[in-house]
Amino acid sequence: MTERDDECELGYWIGKPFWGKGYMPEAARELIRRGFEELGMTTIQVLRNTMVQVYCCIGVTLIHRKM
Repeated sequence: MTERDDECELGYWIGKPFWGKGYMPEAARELIRRGFEELGMTTIQVLRNTMVQVYCCIGVTLIHRKM
């Protein structure tokens, strides 16, 4: 969690039998849409580097910041 009310983190785990079936891009797209449009988020942070492929697949721009 972040300390701000307008930021959130997005992460996932999916079982190996479901890899490569397109579930994660579909789910991520909807969660991101809902976060921005319905919940008023200004920033949605990626939790794991393995998610980069999913986000690139759905056209999300990744911003890298030093912590």
